[in-house]
This record gives sequence, structure tokens and C-alpha cells, in this order.
Amino acid sequence: KVDALLAETRALSLFASNRLIELRMTGKPTKELGQALATAGGALDDSTRLLVSSPRLDRATTQSSWFGEVDRVG
Repeated sequence: KVDALLAETRALSLFASNRLIELRMTGKPTKELGQALATAGGALDDSTRLLVSSPRLDRATTQSSWFGEVDRVG
């Protein structure tokens, strides 16, 4: 999952000037996925949007360092 997410955010589009990357999580994100989201979010250009949906996150997740970074770049 993590490698696929990072590869998709770095890929170029041949047919569109804007891109939407949608990630639907079914459970609590792992630390590795969270760090990948923070990395990917910080590296996106203005023509790419990353949409992440998940079940309600617990307090420990929303106070983690990677969540803070995702929130900052989002």
C-alpha cells in the first residue's frame, strides 16, 4: 500500500492537467502509512489533490506527529 501510494503521487498524467488521488482506508492507519501520507502530501504540486477518507480516528492517532504533518500540508 505504502509503495503504491508514493508511486501514484509521483506519477505523471498523460491526459489530464489536474489529478485527484483518492485513498479510502477501512481501518486505523499504520505509522508507515501515516508517514507516507505526510511525505506524499508535502511533495504534491498544485495540480494534484490527495483525498483521504477513513473511519473516525482515535485521539492517539490525531495527536501523532505524522497526523500533524498531514494536517499542516492539507
